[in-house]
Amino acid sequence: MDTHVWLVEDKHDRIRAVGAGTRTSPYASHGHDLDKRRDKGGTVRLSADTFSTPADAHLAAAMVVAALSRSGDDRVELVGSDDTAPTAGFVRGLPTRRKALHYHDLHHALIVRVDLDDLEVDGCLVSGLVRPKQAADVVRTSWPLNRVVADDLPVRRLVAVTGAGVDPPRVVGIWKVRTADEWVDHGNGNWSIGVKKRRKGDRGGHVGRRFDWDGYQAGPFGYSHDLRILAGLVEGGDDSA
Repeated sequence: MDTHVWLVEDKHDRIRAVGAGTRTSPYASHGHDLDKRRDKGGTVRLSADTFSTPADAHLAAAMVVAALSRSGDDRVELVGSDDTAPTAGFVRGLPTRRKALHYHDLHHALIVRVDLDDLEVDGCLVSGLVRPKQAADVVRTSWPLNRVVADDLPVRRLVAVTGAGVDPPRVVGIWKVRTADEWVDHGNGNWSIGVKKRRKGDRGGHVGRRFDWDGYQAGPFGYSHDLRILAGLVEGGDDSA
């Protein structure tokens, strides 16, 4: 049987109830107050598409109510919720901030690309219920950094930016880095970077800003321009490599 999300609006076109069920569900009895509002010139609306399971529809209905509540409308009733619906809601995603952080503004920095999906713990994004400490544990592991360690490059910042799917990329986090003798060698050329104060993952207040690579073609990770000079990857004024 097809399952819809349905709305009941009052005569002033204000949503007063949200539920999930068949096409006939909005017309059943849901209590005196709701029945009265519906029957005094109210409007019933049904989702144009159906949901694959009643649980999905109930969850969608609960999220509609949560969104309306965040917009300041706390008078909307959630009708016929099941066990999944009370948990529905929203957590913070990656914030957005004005202005951009530019590649050429970075110094002594290792820059890594990360996918937001990799920063989920139990479905919560890094900037929601996942704290910077947990994000650091994901971001710092594990990268092919034999050259960095062998050349004793003075890496002082770990900068994580979004990878595929976010265009333009945005800053996910910035952490201070420990000296390389405190990094973890996995024995296969990959290293886990030692991070200071993992809870402080927004050094400089840049999380959520757009990140401009300034023409630098980095792979999964890259170095700030000063480190590339020290590593002999580019000459002082050349940024083509």
